[in-house]
Amino acid sequence: MPAADHKLAKLIRLNPLVQRFMLYQRGCFAAGTAISCQGLAENNADARVLAVCSENMVGCFQPPSETHLDVLVGSALFSDGAAAVVVGANPDTTVKERPSFQIIPAKQAIIPDSDEIIVAKIREMGMAYYLSKKLPKVIANHIEQSLMETFSPLGIHDLNKLFYVVHPGGPAVLKQIEEKLGLDNDKLKASWHVLIEYGNMWSPSVLFVLDEMRKNTTEEGRAAAATAATIMEGLEWGVLLAFGPGVTVETVFKGLCETWRSELELHPDFHNTSSTILASTLHIRRLNTRNPGLANTNTSSRLDSRTGSNQAVPGNGTFIDVRRLLGDYWASLSWRGRLLPGWPYGRHF
Repeated sequence: MPAADHKLAKLIRLNPLVQRFMLYQRGCFAAGTAISCQGLAENNADARVLAVCSENMVGCFQPPSETHLDVLVGSALFSDGAAAVVVGANPDTTVKERPSFQIIPAKQAIIPDSDEIIVAKIREMGMAYYLSKKLPKVIANHIEQSLMETFSPLGIHDLNKLFYVVHPGGPAVLKQIEEKLGLDNDKLKASWHVLIEYGNMWSPSVLFVLDEMRKNTTEEGRAAAATAATIMEGLEWGVLLAFGPGVTVETVFKGLCETWRSELELHPDFHNTSSTILASTLHIRRLNTRNPGLANTNTSSRLDSRTGSNQAVPGNGTFIDVRRLLGDYWASLSWRGRLLPGWPYGRHF
């Protein structure tokens, strides 16, 4: 202590009066909880909320074990990562804020009798964890029921009529979700891409997936318009799914913002179906680990507090390069400032 939020606030020169909240021990579903902070923005005029997810896997590293094969699975899948989003209400067009998603109120649920499915405990050697082989089926079975209960009243009975931002927990998890929900092959394409390229980064993972969806449906993705069309064409509603210890499932319901209609004309019939709910804007930039030079393109490296607001807002940009901002603090969290040799996906960081 002081914790990472204190260090980050100083690095990006936030007003000392900015409110800060830390979330610990939530694992892979923490990003869903963080995005649910739209209530802070909606209840504070002109507020903007910076939500940062950062994970470091050094403390979880364990050597292979003949008796605990789940450790081998974790070593193969887990990787470091960081991502950030800025959430707000009532976009300010004078500073060219361009919202990507409308956030509909989220819900959180604990799957009954699942306490022992994902377990992690702090030991002298670091964090020891256990992953049950039942995990993929447990998650898939719960998600189907949750989605049907939510979208049936809206007249959506075919789950292929939604776009999906799903935490890439692992190949078995994604396959079970596809099979249980009867999804088309390309529905979880963004999740598969993040899993293959970056691994399971715990909480930042689903934000990486969200960024893949954003890139394919904005000006950045015009060249990939055909891909975007197969994923999101004509779809007004979507869902972000994150799941972790508990087993806890975070479900964030999303709608597309109208700005996308003018950019790619994917939604000619878009309309505000939730006029009583303030639309929250969400901007995200993936931590570009393959080419750090690209991470700063069209971004702002600092945030300032608006007059009369106690939340963080973007300065002259809408994205935040978390790795550059955290810099030396990120390195100090790693064992001797570096990853273990041969760590899966370690080359990205």
